[in-house]
Amino acid sequence: MAISGEDIETATGLRDKLGLGFTLLADPERTALRAWGVEDPVNVTAWPATYVVARDGTIAWRSISATYPQRPRPEEILAVLDSLGAAPPP
Repeated sequence: MAISGEDIETATGLRDKLGLGFTLLADPERTALRAWGVEDPVNVTAWPATYVVARDGTIAWRSISATYPQRPRPEEILAVLDSLGAAPPP
C-alpha cells in the first residue's frame, strides 16, 4: 500500500500511469503524512518513506529519504520481510 498527498483523481492517475500493482491511497489533507512523520511542509509534499509493519502492528523497519532518488532497494525490503517470516515466495 502507498499513500499520496494528492487528491484521489491525481493519485489514481499516478497509480495507472506507473502500473502499480498495489493500493494507492489519497491523503489530500495530509493527515496520514503528518501522523507517519513524513510530511515536508516547506515543499508541500512528503519525504519518500517505506515502512514495514509487523503482524502485531508495530513498525518493524522504516526508511525515510531526503530526496526521491534515495530509496531502499527491493532486496533490502525483502530481507526485512524475510527476517519477520513475511517474505513472499520466490
